[in-house]
Parts: sequence; structure tokens; C-alpha cells
Amino acid sequence: MSTTGVMRQIAPPSSGGGGGGPAGGGGSGSAPADDSPDVEVRKADQEMINEFGRLNNKYIELDEDLIGLNVRVMVVAGWLVRRWAERSEHA
Repeated sequence: MSTTGVMRQIAPPSSGGGGGGPAGGGGSGSAPADDSPDVEVRKADQEMINEFGRLNNKYIELDEDLIGLNVRVMVVAGWLVRRWAERSEHA
């Protein structure tokens, strides 16, 4: 059993404005040229790449949740400050 796999190197998507691919036209969304080299990736490396991707996605989700919670804490804190100010005016 081989511990190496072959993974195609894929060009990043174009930034939208302009040529639409290689010279000679090609519409938006055309496939990348098939002349990119094959890159060998060991199975262990690919597993680590996959784990990184999963963990990074989880980090992004948790970061968004944390931002939402911070907003909620700020709202409650603002309410508490206003409430405290009202009570100290009446005292």
C-alpha cells in the first residue's frame, strides 16, 4: 500500500474583473489550464491539511459566536449602567 497520493495544484479563482481566463477569451468560470504540475502529497500530510481545515472552520464559527456574545454582553452592560444611573439620580 502506497503512502503517497497525488493532488492537483489548482490556480486561485480570478478576481472577477477582466479577461475571463487565458488569452483567447474563455467565459467566466472556465476551467483552469490543464498544464499545472501534479504535486505528490503524503497521506499523513494530507490528513494534517484536512485537520487544519476542519479546525480553522471551527475557529471561524467560534470566533463569530464570541463576537455575538460580546455584543450581547455590551448591550446588557449598557442597560445596567443606565439602570444604575437612574437609581443614583433618585437617591
